[in-house]
Amino acid sequence: MSHDDCGSRNRHIVTLFLVFVTLLLLQEMDVFSKFVQTKNTMIMRKVLLLLLCCISGVVMAETRKDIDLKKNDVEIRPLSIMSEPTAYQADAVICIWLPNASPYVTVSIVNEETGVQVYFMIYAGINNIQINLENEIEGIYTLKVNLEGTEYTGYFIR
Repeated sequence: MSHDDCGSRNRHIVTLFLVFVTLLLLQEMDVFSKFVQTKNTMIMRKVLLLLLCCISGVVMAETRKDIDLKKNDVEIRPLSIMSEPTAYQADAVICIWLPNASPYVTVSIVNEETGVQVYFMIYAGINNIQINLENEIEGIYTLKVNLEGTEYTGYFIR
């Protein structure tokens, strides 16, 4: 899975599914041997293909869940132009997008039910972080992102 696209595996699966269904429709329509179809048949097949595309779009949208990060700043700091980090979950992968390549950022993930810290890492000069939690048990987790002294906290279900 690349750093640029957390949901690439899901998109590949949906793309393969669409190609498979399109080939089935083409075979059923017998497009390769006859090019003349009745008007009603062509309209019906176009509607079915459009419906299939809409359904695949809904499936793609449901695989990505945003994680709401709350700012836990205890210090008084001067206002900054820098925007806040964002995070989302795509299946077992957590993606964190930082506004700028910051000098350092600390990321930790804790299982709320067991209290065990399942992930901890310090990053430097990076603005895109991906964390694969595929080997972790299902449950409620806390994501903590400390960006230059400001802590952001979010919760998600694995």
